[in-house]
Amino acid sequence: MEQIDLTARFESSGRIEPLSFILAGRDYPVESTGRSWKDEQGFHILVMIPGGRVYELVFSPIDLVWSLRQTGPARAMA
Repeated sequence: MEQIDLTARFESSGRIEPLSFILAGRDYPVESTGRSWKDEQGFHILVMIPGGRVYELVFSPIDLVWSLRQTGPARAMA
């Protein structure tokens, strides 16, 4: 997993809505979100960015950092 900067909206209901993330100096807007869950690694959210690429965002409450995990076949992020 690769650490990222994330821009998100925190709703009054407690829901987190990712808006964009920065990876390798480039800003990637989030087009839609999918399922979310919690486990021993932290809080996970599936997101789709332009081009239909799906990624998993993971928040670690221990380190207070967001990381990115690609969920599909490796593709260059253009």
